[in-house]
Amino acid sequence: MKPTEIMIGDWVKHTNPKTNESYYAKVSGICPVIGSDHKQTGWVIRFHKDDEPLDNPCPISCEPVPVTPEILKANGFVQKYEDSDLDFFWEEHEKRIEIWKRSTLWYIQVWVNHDTSDLFLSIKYVHEFQHAMRLIGLHDMGNDFKIQKGNDQ
Repeated sequence: MKPTEIMIGDWVKHTNPKTNESYYAKVSGICPVIGSDHKQTGWVIRFHKDDEPLDNPCPISCEPVPVTPEILKANGFVQKYEDSDLDFFWEEHEKRIEIWKRSTLWYIQVWVNHDTSDLFLSIKYVHEFQHAMRLIGLHDMGNDFKIQKGNDQ
């Protein structure tokens, strides 16, 4: 992943370059690395794991986390049809989000005030979903998004 694709608060799969251990982590900082010639030579990212900051910033070594039905359910999405785990919705007050999977992409449609569709886009990864929620003003959902913890095995 490129540092320009992620924001503070996004979930990623981080691989510690020293131990080769992989786990889900939240991005808590994105900083340029400046060389002795005062030019940018790269990026360093800080991570939080299990709500604890990791001691040392790491060179960029992360992958996107795919959206799954389990992640959607953990965030309050409900199956639209009993026999399909590819169609979900979430509703609160005058906001409704529908998300469905076709082939390799998840499609999101959002309504505010239930009258017109305010957003329609396709995503594959959790950080893209988080960005979409922040974009439409659902900052709490984007920032407090839940994901299974531990190694991805």
